[in-house]
Amino acid sequence: MNMVPQVTTTKDALAWVTAMTDAEAAAFVASAVGGITSAVSDIYDVHSFAAQCLVGRVCERMSAGRGFDIDAEVIDAGRCKNGDVHHVLIEAGRLVLRAPRVLRGDRNPDAEIAYAAGTGTPIRQIVAMTGFRRRDILATITYAWDEQRITNYWLSAI
Repeated sequence: MNMVPQVTTTKDALAWVTAMTDAEAAAFVASAVGGITSAVSDIYDVHSFAAQCLVGRVCERMSAGRGFDIDAEVIDAGRCKNGDVHHVLIEAGRLVLRAPRVLRGDRNPDAEIAYAAGTGTPIRQIVAMTGFRRRDILATITYAWDEQRITNYWLSAI
């Protein structure tokens, strides 16, 4: 299991990742049971689908103009440079900082909570904004998940 320090904000998590060396970042990802996607989910406290999309978006941008593609499978197989792994972790955090702000105070329908999680809003932030317990938020996300709406966001945003 990865040892992510107790952080309360995405900025703190990003600062922790940025302070890592390339080798430390690569070792951290290599130790994650679910690879780079799991590492991003753990570090930034985002839903696993959002983590997958964040990693995909960063890798897509990194691959542009290169002679080879980089993706989660390449990273998880250890077939890319440590610096590239570190870059993916950092850039994913920067995208989390720019996640859409769809939640409004303490009155949010279940669908908006699920949408916020799917588009990269950290779970801890959803808990803070809604006042609900974490396990209730996770149950709400599962109950109200709208795959098409969230996929449309990732196809058109950022």
